[in-house]
Amino acid sequence: MKSVENIHEPGAAKAEQSRADGDLLRAVVAVCSDVLGLDTAPDDEFSDVCQDLYDASHIVGLLNQWLGCTMVVSQLFQEGTPRRLAAALHGTEVPHFSPEIRERREGQGTGTAATENQTSGEAPWRKFWETTYRFSGPEENGGLNKAGWFSSRTLTPLPDDYMREWVDTTSARIASLEPRSILDVGCGVGLFLFELGPRCSRYTGTDFSVEAVERTRERLEHDGALSHIDVLAADARDTARLVDGPYDLVLLNSVVQYFPNMAYLREVLTGLVDTAGNDGIFFLGDIRNRDLHRAAHLSLVRGELPPGTPVERVRSTVERSMAQDPALLIGPTAMAETVAGIGPGLRCHTLVRRGSHPSEMNRFRYDAVLSSGTPARRTAQHDVRWDPATAPRPLVDLLTRAFDENLESLLVRGAPDARNFVDARLAETIDAAPAGTTLEQAIKATGSVDQVDPEDVWELGGDRGYGVAVAPSADPGYVDIALCGGGDDWAAAALLP
Repeated sequence: MKSVENIHEPGAAKAEQSRADGDLLRAVVAVCSDVLGLDTAPDDEFSDVCQDLYDASHIVGLLNQWLGCTMVVSQLFQEGTPRRLAAALHGTEVPHFSPEIRERREGQGTGTAATENQTSGEAPWRKFWETTYRFSGPEENGGLNKAGWFSSRTLTPLPDDYMREWVDTTSARIASLEPRSILDVGCGVGLFLFELGPRCSRYTGTDFSVEAVERTRERLEHDGALSHIDVLAADARDTARLVDGPYDLVLLNSVVQYFPNMAYLREVLTGLVDTAGNDGIFFLGDIRNRDLHRAAHLSLVRGELPPGTPVERVRSTVERSMAQDPALLIGPTAMAETVAGIGPGLRCHTLVRRGSHPSEMNRFRYDAVLSSGTPARRTAQHDVRWDPATAPRPLVDLLTRAFDENLESLLVRGAPDARNFVDARLAETIDAAPAGTTLEQAIKATGSVDQVDPEDVWELGGDRGYGVAVAPSADPGYVDIALCGGGDDWAAAALLP
C-alpha cells in the first residue's frame, strides 16, 4: 500500500485535479489510515481493508463529523475506494470541510501512564479517540465539542440541542451533590470539566488520549480563572496512583462502556475508593443498559425494514447489529452487585437519564451514584405496584392525586417507560413469534398500554415542590418512580428499591 505522503494522481487526464479534490482525498485517506491502523492508498478497496462493519461505521462516522456530510455505510462500499469516495463527496460540496489536520500527538507526553501502559484494557479504544480528537474541529457553540458523538442509526453528528441537553442535565445532577472537588476520569476534551470546574475549588481531569489532554490544556492556558484545574494523561486503572485525594466526587461519565469487562471495572473502582475518601461519591454516568440492549438495536433497525419483513430477518438483522457493538454493557442489578463487593457501606442508586429529546442516551442508558454518604434507603408512605392492564386511570392521574393529597412520599413500581417500553416489548414479541410472522403483525400483536415519560414526572413533581427519582425496574421497559415532599431528588432516591 502507498503511504498518505505519496498520494498523487496517475495519468495526464487527472493531473489538473483541483486543490479541493486533493484535500478531500487526503482527508478520506487520513481517516481510513488512522481507523484501520495501517497506511491506506487512494485506490484500496474498502471491502478489502475494512475488517468488519465496525471499521466501516467508524470511518463513515468520523468523515460525517469532520466533513459535515451525511454518508451511510453502504455508500462507502458503493464508491469502493477512497479516491472514488472523495470524488463523490466533492460533487456534494461538503459544507464544513477545512483541510487542516491537527498535528499528530504520538510520541508526546511520554512518561505518562497513558503512553507507558500499552497493555491497558482500554487500549483497543485508544486509537478510536486519538483519531476522533485529531479530526475534530475547534469548539463551537459555547465550547460544545461533539467529537465522537454521532447517531448509531444515521452515523451523522448528534444535533447540538441533543448534546447540550445531555451536558446540562448531567451537570445539573452532579452539581446537586454539591462537590467542592472533582476527579474527572476520562475527561476527554472537557465537556464537563469546563462546565463544573469553575464551580469547584479543585478539579483534576485524566484521559488516556494524549490528544484530548493536549487540547484541553490549550484551552485552560487561555483562562487564568481556571488555574485550579489540572489535566493528566492516564488511563482509568492508573489514575489513582497519579493523583492526590481525597476528592468529594469521582466522575466517570460515558466512560465505563470502553472498559473491556466487569473485572476491569471492579479493579478501577477498587483502586479509586481511597481517592474518593470516606464520604466521597462516585458518579458513573451514561451507562449502557444491558437489559435494554436488544431493544436499543431493534429501535435502530426496525425503521429501515419494510412492514412485511419476516421476523426471522428482523431477528438476524438485530443480531448482526448487536454483534457489531463492542461496548461494555451493564444492567442495573449487575452494577449494584459489583458495588456491593467493592467497599463496606457503599450504596448504589441507579437512575434513568434526564432529558426530553429521544436520544440514545436518554432512552437506553442510566446513571449510577455510589456513596456511603447519601441518605440510607427508607420506606415510602405509600408503595404501589402499577398494573397498566387493570388501572382505572392513567398513571399521571395517580401522581397528580398524590400531589393534591400532599402525600409525604410515594413509590410506584413497574411503570411503563414511554421512551423504551414499546421496543422492549416488541423485542420479546419478535423473539417468540412463529416463522412467517411479519414485522407489522408483530407490532400489532405487541399492543399498547398507558406509559409515562420520566421527564414529565420530574417536571410535574418539581412544579409541586416534590423531589423525584426514577430508576430502571427489574423488568426491561419499566421504571420505578419515587416522590418525596420537600423537593430533594436525593431524598426521593432513598425510597427506591
